[in-house]
Amino acid sequence: MQIFISVLAVGAGGAIGAVSRYLITRKFLLIYGDYFPFGTLFVNILGSFLIGISFEYFMTRSSLPEEGRLLLTAGFLGAFTTFSAFSLEAVHMIQKEEVIKALAYVTSSVTLCILAAYLGIVIIRQF
Repeated sequence: MQIFISVLAVGAGGAIGAVSRYLITRKFLLIYGDYFPFGTLFVNILGSFLIGISFEYFMTRSSLPEEGRLLLTAGFLGAFTTFSAFSLEAVHMIQKEEVIKALAYVTSSVTLCILAAYLGIVIIRQF
């Protein structure tokens, strides 16, 4: 039963996060056009900021039940932007003084994800 409640919390948060991301990026698109992905940049920065706050708060000051933490972090922020999780992982490596590992993670993540997206586009264009 506990896993079911946890899954519902993540799903509910995810739905809210995904809709929030869509609405924010759409608003930026309407204001600034498609010259630069300002909406996505804003969402990624905001999500990274919020996951930093959430993680530290939940680890040190909150007695919020696990379902509440899951709703906000894995659910809302996970759907709002996975960049927030990526950022937190890189920060943890830096805090553990694993700077080379963090740089490798950041560089490989950005490079390989862009290449993977490009490869997906190329593959579909071939069919």
